[in-house]
Amino acid sequence: MKDLIIKLPARAKSAIVGLWLGGCLLLAVFPPFYLAAGGQRALVLGMPLAIAYWLIDAVLLVAGIALLMRVERLRGEFGDELDNENS
Repeated sequence: MKDLIIKLPARAKSAIVGLWLGGCLLLAVFPPFYLAAGGQRALVLGMPLAIAYWLIDAVLLVAGIALLMRVERLRGEFGDELDNENS
């Protein structure tokens, strides 16, 4: 798996991350998804579904960013901006 991530083209990595974060953005700003969850009386872990909807979206967003950081560390790309400023 590590070799596959290292060999992955930068353009493919950007497309995958863009789709993931775009999906999170769509969940956050597309009103029908939220409104469909808002009218429900169901509870998710003791919270109304509308609140759980926002928390799930936030967790997906953080997971996407954490995954991107991990992939960039494996590829040796993480932290290059800081190295370029100091040289």
